Amino acid sequence: MLRASDILDQMEGTVEGHTRELQQLQQELSRIKEELRGLRERLAQASAASSESEKAKPKGEAPAPGPSPSRPTSRMDGGPQPRVVTGYYYQVQPGDTISAIAEAYRQSGVPVTAAQIRAANGLSKKEKLRPGQKLFIPKTGIKKGATPDTGTAPSS
Repeated sequence: MLRASDILDQMEGTVEGHTRELQQLQQELSRIKEELRGLRERLAQASAASSESEKAKPKGEAPAPGPSPSRPTSRMDGGPQPRVVTGYYYQVQPGDTISAIAEAYRQSGVPVTAAQIRAANGLSKKEKLRPGQKLFIPKTGIKKGATPDTGTAPSS
């Protein structure tokens, strides 16, 4: 039979082990948060660059909603790889706003902002949406239930 001091020693050892494991997990979480911050900054820069390149297009050209998902091909000239953007297509319904669409996608687990949707579709803040208009919703993170390229909004 174990004595109370033996049981206490076992419990202290278990607590110490859990404490070390918790510290390791906290360090890893900090590292992941820092990596996420860097990725968000890169995404914002890419979104801003995309928005500026859309503004430079001649007025008569319709903005492309973005390339369909595919694997990048290697370039013979050694230049940078083309950026492949994946995401979702959404058909605008009467009364929709970009903010409401972005919020619906966020609630379904797709972390996207109204600014990112505008940038992906070459839209200014002043432009009104038209029912039937197709919008490309860029997939900027991990999704939790949205279906890619369905043409429908996530369920609320």
